Amino acid sequence: GPQEGNGGRHRSVVQGREEGGAEDIEAAEEEAQNVDVVPSVPLVAESTMRDNVSEDLPREKETESHELDSVVVAKALQWMASMHDIHLNGSQIQSILYNAYGVWLATKGERLLSEHPQVWQYGPVFPRAYKHLKKNVGTGEVEYDMLQADHPSEFVFVTKCFQRFAWTSAAALSYPHTASGSPWKRSLDANPEKLGSRIDDELIREWFLPRV
Repeated sequence: GPQEGNGGRHRSVVQGREEGGAEDIEAAEEEAQNVDVVPSVPLVAESTMRDNVSEDLPREKETESHELDSVVVAKALQWMASMHDIHLNGSQIQSILYNAYGVWLATKGERLLSEHPQVWQYGPVFPRAYKHLKKNVGTGEVEYDMLQADHPSEFVFVTKCFQRFAWTSAAALSYPHTASGSPWKRSLDANPEKLGSRIDDELIREWFLPRV
């Protein structure tokens, strides 16, 4: 159940992807029909993105320093949920991250996050964010303040993504991302024995572009 802390505002987050069979797929499909894939709000203005994360949250070595750390954004989403006194599980956080990543990539031609989403069994996953959230360390308040102070435009965008999707079930959020023709499905079909492979950014951009 929810754990109270930090003045009663913080609620724990159930970490990780949800196992299959937790929710009926027909109900998920029905609910997904009424869920937009992208935020129904204007995108924020262009800005220069740069990493500025604490030493205990190392960013990916493969990237340059102009994308956000997925762990910082995931923890900020966790704190947003606690401030609204709602419960977000790991699957919902992953889906919000993926929506934000895809919309930003389609509209700006660049990545919001330094980490690439990967093909996992039940949908696209940002592994570093998954592993850190699973540890359930900290409330996310530090990362929320960091994102707001250091990346104000990206903070506004992430906040709008949260506002659009945080009250939607995990099943409805994940259904479009795992449906036929989705980047995850195409990647899985191309390499069914290679779970953990990176989902190509061009596939993600092409899929989100007509939906923005």
